[in-house]
Amino acid sequence: MISSHIITGQTGTGKTARALTLAKKIHGYIISADSRQIYAEMDIITGKDINTPDTWNLVDSFISESGKEISVGYYLHDGIMIWGLDFILPNTFFSVFEYCQLVKRILEHTIVQGITPIVVGGTYLYIKALLYGLDATAGPLLDIRESFSSTHTSELQEKLKELNPSIWDSLNNSDRNNPHRLIRKIEIAMAEEGGMRSQAIEPILERLSFLGLEHQSTESMHATINARVQSRIMAGAKEEVEKLLAQGYTAISPGLKTPGYQEIIQHLEGKLTWEQAVEKWIKSEVQYAKRQKTFMKKDLQISWEAV
Repeated sequence: MISSHIITGQTGTGKTARALTLAKKIHGYIISADSRQIYAEMDIITGKDINTPDTWNLVDSFISESGKEISVGYYLHDGIMIWGLDFILPNTFFSVFEYCQLVKRILEHTIVQGITPIVVGGTYLYIKALLYGLDATAGPLLDIRESFSSTHTSELQEKLKELNPSIWDSLNNSDRNNPHRLIRKIEIAMAEEGGMRSQAIEPILERLSFLGLEHQSTESMHATINARVQSRIMAGAKEEVEKLLAQGYTAISPGLKTPGYQEIIQHLEGKLTWEQAVEKWIKSEVQYAKRQKTFMKKDLQISWEAV
């Protein structure tokens, strides 16, 4: 296995900046482990903090487990290769198994250069799969459950109707209003639609270092996240959502199922005032940061640093 530095942690802790500093020091390259930054055309709200040129360098492509053609390429930032950004569209579901396939391809194209990868991002499921693997029953189902875990029941209903009307028609009234059962049916429908297989994932990387960045306190976390949300609003977050909706994406598009997009869509639909949407967005980001810490703290291999 290839050795890699790993940088993970809570949202808003400066993981990317830390990775760039390390990459310059060791002449390494970066592989993103962020399940939202994989989506093209979603830049502001996902927090793509790297100022990359317009040119995305394509080096390879492959057919994924569900029959999708996945492009493999990188941006170049100050001489550092940044892999794992902007390679699928927001209406595409992308599983952890496919992510590991992508990383394998990246490693194939970089191992001959003898430079060390730095995996950086807050999607711990990606990092866990790379380091420890996943058994065959975990596969895409974990991704789907995480993706829809905070979705309103009405949106789950619409997603299931869209994916497989026959499954929806077969449900009784109780099942139709039970979010856990709806998510399970969505898992089945998405697996059938995409031909996803439950495959075991073998470990791909071994760690040279494993750093976790966390907020110093609850108060500092709230302040940092509030400031980040406000900066993204100033950068054009609302306009970004309007553009995506105009292109035909919706609240149940896989890429848009993340804090910021959901709340702004609800505002544009007249369900929330702008002040309510911003407040809810901040709250969602805080809850996400707390969930990240809960999952990651179970991994005793992570060395934590408060920032």
